[in-house]
Amino acid sequence: MDKNSNSSFKVMTYNIRLDTASDGENAWPNRSDFLSDQILFLSPDVFGVQEALPNQIEDLNLALPDYNFIGEGRGGNGEGEHAALYYNSKHVYVEKHHTFWLSKTPEKVSKDWDAAYPRVCTYGLFS
Repeated sequence: MDKNSNSSFKVMTYNIRLDTASDGENAWPNRSDFLSDQILFLSPDVFGVQEALPNQIEDLNLALPDYNFIGEGRGGNGEGEHAALYYNSKHVYVEKHHTFWLSKTPEKVSKDWDAAYPRVCTYGLFS
């Protein structure tokens, strides 16, 4: 992005809910196309997703070819739910990014403070 321009920077976030068959008519296969179409229509520069399982990340990657993502699953090595950030690679550049676990040992897969599951945070610096 040109830092001297008056252009806007559009950011969105989605809790896409994990992929579980028990959601019935709201299960991921019944809503993935709608989500992808909505993103393509609204064309945010950056959008975040929560609770995204690896197969959902893969579906979004296939449906949104101009978008790249940063982030790590809470299980490490791309496993588990992601709190990922997607960015339109034609409009923005990632200068810096990092994922860490919300615990006393943030640089490794971990949980703390009475959490039932590991909690992960991803940040990105975009230009």
